[in-house]
Amino acid sequence: MKIRTKLLIILLILAITPLLVVTAIEQSALRLLGNEFAKSSGERLQERSEDHLFTITKAGADAFQRGGRSLQTAIETQALAAQHRLFDQSPPQPRRRPRLASSLDTGIDLPDDYAPSPFHTGESPDGEPVQLSVSFHEATFVLAPNADPEHTAEQMLRLTGLEDFFSTLTAHQSNFTLWQNISLESGLHLSYPGHTGYPDGYDPRLRRWYTDTVEADRTIFTMPLVDASLGRPILTGSTPIRDPDGNIIGVASGDVRLDALAASVFLPQQWQNDARAFLVRDATEDPETPTLEILISRSYDDQQLRWDIPIQTNFLTADSRETRDTFRRIAEGKSGVVSLTIADAPAVFAYAPLNIDFRGRQVALVVAVPRTEVVAEATAARRFILERTNQQLAANIATILLVTGIVALVAFIGSRRFTRPILELSEAAKRVAEGDLDVHLKAADSEHLDELVEMARAFDAMIPKLRDQLRLRTSLDLAMEVQQALLPTKPPEFPGLDIHGLSAYCDETGGDYFDFLTIEPFGPERLGVVIGDVTGHGIAAALLMTTARALLRTHASLPGSLAETISAINRALAEDSLEGRFMTLGFYIFDEPAKTIRWVNAGHDPAILYDPASDSFEDICDAASGTSGGGIPLGIEASWEYEEAVRPKLTSGQILVIGTDGIWEQSNPQSQMFGKDRLREVVRRNAGRSSREIATAIVEAVHAHRDTVPQSDDITLVVIRAV
Repeated sequence: MKIRTKLLIILLILAITPLLVVTAIEQSALRLLGNEFAKSSGERLQERSEDHLFTITKAGADAFQRGGRSLQTAIETQALAAQHRLFDQSPPQPRRRPRLASSLDTGIDLPDDYAPSPFHTGESPDGEPVQLSVSFHEATFVLAPNADPEHTAEQMLRLTGLEDFFSTLTAHQSNFTLWQNISLESGLHLSYPGHTGYPDGYDPRLRRWYTDTVEADRTIFTMPLVDASLGRPILTGSTPIRDPDGNIIGVASGDVRLDALAASVFLPQQWQNDARAFLVRDATEDPETPTLEILISRSYDDQQLRWDIPIQTNFLTADSRETRDTFRRIAEGKSGVVSLTIADAPAVFAYAPLNIDFRGRQVALVVAVPRTEVVAEATAARRFILERTNQQLAANIATILLVTGIVALVAFIGSRRFTRPILELSEAAKRVAEGDLDVHLKAADSEHLDELVEMARAFDAMIPKLRDQLRLRTSLDLAMEVQQALLPTKPPEFPGLDIHGLSAYCDETGGDYFDFLTIEPFGPERLGVVIGDVTGHGIAAALLMTTARALLRTHASLPGSLAETISAINRALAEDSLEGRFMTLGFYIFDEPAKTIRWVNAGHDPAILYDPASDSFEDICDAASGTSGGGIPLGIEASWEYEEAVRPKLTSGQILVIGTDGIWEQSNPQSQMFGKDRLREVVRRNAGRSSREIATAIVEAVHAHRDTVPQSDDITLVVIRAV
């Protein structure tokens, strides 16, 4: 047998044990990775779905609110127009005679545009579909059963001719308002567009929107009613009509189709069958049991709808602490998204307030989606990832079984001549795999120069190199652990500030540094925030950073101004640092008693201040304080004396971002840097979020920008948001 064949057999036998160990480790790691990836992916998808639901709800609430304000403007304008017509001192001069709604039933002398309207559809009392014919050129009048025809005749003459006015209002609400009405205390009722279909005995003065408006004496929105002509649920906005002395003589109103309101909430296709949208009103009587009244739901199919019978609204009562807290937030006019279980049905609720008057109670839009639907995408992603992981595991196991069988077969037919050296080599390999790096092969001492002996000698020569590599790897891991331990584990708690810091090295160790100092002489009401960047990265940068940190913490506890502290640190670093090695540093002190921010900037990029109130950015290094607080990097010139700058403290909502150049100098595959303009845009988009979320968004934006390009420098970031 050729030596190459013998060597192949030896290598295969040696491969059995490491292969099995590595395979077991790989199988465990692969399964763990699959589970973790499935979990994290599922959580991200679920968060995205919940954010999407909240965005839909907020947009729907905005659409509701715009529609409500539009309707309020329309009915208040109607009331003014009616007052002007009714109390005009000149004789009425209508261009056409008033038209009673009942005259349309005769089929004689109809308006020239009188035709069925696809928007004005509903159901008859018998449940049959109804499509009313309407006229947009003429309004129609209805007299209540006890109305005085002589008294209302002049009112009809004065109100006739308002069609052009109504048409102008309708043009802005063509898919929103069903009817526009003027109802007087005399029993006269005007409706536009003109139509018939009123039931016998119809008296607008007895309708809830009329009585509630007179009682409230202001513009209001009333509870849902059934339209007398179409038999469908409507929402009515109404406002008083007054005489010159301010007395209420009637009500101007506008009726809105509830399905037109519901159409304001645009749900994704996958949620349309199971999602529910509600317009709710705070109906809490006992603070211990918050209650919501459902004003509008997707349908009222469970009721027999009649125009002369009030619609029965439903109530949601809190049955758990989390539900009570959510209902209270809705009653307080807040918005959000939360997972709740109501009536044993787990669902995700998104809610947003509406600033419209429903008899003085807070109104909100609530969209509820079964939790299984919200997490469906996340569940599918988890299932897919786990299936692929299991497939990979099965393939690995099959491969291992095949290789093991081949190796066992080769071992069975191997020559006894090579049993002893092969076993020796195999035993040595096992000991090395167990961590014993003092192994020595006897075959390496042989004077024979065949391939087996050379392999033994090569194996022995490999051990010291492996030992060195392991020692270096262990040292790097330890250095990484030590350096990570030097960074703050959590942000400090400081009055009025939401703070978060993070650091991501591109190697095992790096030269970036940030810290939060609450030691003397600052005091408990003063917070020191430090961020630094050593030239380069790796072990050398990490050592300089560690030295600077030790110097900074030592000198910061000594008496003296901030500028004196930084100057002292600079002198110490300049004496010991290697040529070409230096460190930029920004040291900021938030002084709560003095209501100021003091800082010294040693060659570091200025902090970026964003004010959402004015949507403006400012580099605070350029603040008008008598000095910029700037200077050269630390470790260059020992005699340099640094200066301190000061500015007023942050106001509510302002955001201060302090970072290293690893953020804005990161390039993408097209060699374009991330830049500070992109950084400012990320801060602007996330200004309403917490400091942790803003910092995370910035890092994610940098990673998305670099795409396949490796991270070129350490990234360190501190975000401070005034609350």
